[in-house]
Amino acid sequence: MTNSEKIVSLLSQGYFYSEFTYNDLVFTITGVGDLEFSDTVIKFNDRLLLIQIKEKTSSTVSPETWFKNNIKLANKQHKDTLKYINDNPDLSFSNNCGNVLNINELKNLHPIFLTIFVNDEIHQYEKIKISQHIGTYNIFSHSDFELVCQKLITPLEILNYLQFRINFLSNYNTNIVIKNLPNGEIQIISIQNEEDLINAYLWETYEDNLEISHNCEFFRYILGNYKSKIYDSDKDYYSKIIEVLMRLNRKEINLLSERLQYEIQNEFTNPLESFRFMILDDFGILLMKTDEFIKKRSSIILQDFKYCKKLNKALLIETIKKGNEFIMMWLYTEFPYAYDGEEEEYAKKFETFLPSSKSIINN
Repeated sequence: MTNSEKIVSLLSQGYFYSEFTYNDLVFTITGVGDLEFSDTVIKFNDRLLLIQIKEKTSSTVSPETWFKNNIKLANKQHKDTLKYINDNPDLSFSNNCGNVLNINELKNLHPIFLTIFVNDEIHQYEKIKISQHIGTYNIFSHSDFELVCQKLITPLEILNYLQFRINFLSNYNTNIVIKNLPNGEIQIISIQNEEDLINAYLWETYEDNLEISHNCEFFRYILGNYKSKIYDSDKDYYSKIIEVLMRLNRKEINLLSERLQYEIQNEFTNPLESFRFMILDDFGILLMKTDEFIKKRSSIILQDFKYCKKLNKALLIETIKKGNEFIMMWLYTEFPYAYDGEEEEYAKKFETFLPSSKSIINN
């Protein structure tokens, strides 16, 4: 792996999480030799991000010629990757987390091609590539891609931005964006660089243009700290939980982070009074604050919450506060909702402590 591939690998794992990231994707075909599937692959939900990385080492050609030649090479490698998916269904790769990428499962996913280059002599460059074989895809300098990962919060948001970027650069003939503000005024946004384009995405996606805040950084922190705190018997669910949490949008992340910080900063009172929750389709997140983690009690509470909200999956994040110190314990349960007469009675009692006003989305 080259230095640039190592850099992008660390960047990808830092913002897309190691569970989704695959590197060292070399395989062997008899009579042909070793081939590289792609430099980096990121699998998230139904999307597959396929990354080719180009780095300037020693070169006597001009920056413009270097860029043209390497983008052409990367485009060929992207086409080869698509061919490998179709021609080698038995291939599989594993990552550092033990997750396996089976090539025969990729045909039904949405491939997103991306080229990243490392060359400090190039500042202005062609940001999208139109390919007859694989469609239109993004090109980034390493510094611009790093900025995207820093400014946006979740893998889902980054992937959505990649499509926004293609649409904007393909359809707009001007670098001016006009935004109508709620007070009736008009704001003119000039697109001069990658950061301006990111802001245009945020303005279009979120009416109030939510900026990166300490809440979002805190969200990254608790996810990074999560694996060491999840209860041992639930560690197998880690990837599933992370994948669901990564679906949160920017507003939901702020709400969740604000509540968790509130529980950390304030003294413990009554766990039944501290319940807050968030429902995302068939998945629920329950927040609770206690002064002691009791596995049996927490498991019953999580099960009652899941049942009374008719969920298939539920996560409990329990904050244990003692003086100025705190820890967060995570419990997860997953099985299809089904009516249960005995559970119904427990759920009715539990529901009295969980009125709709306690939803952190509403409050």
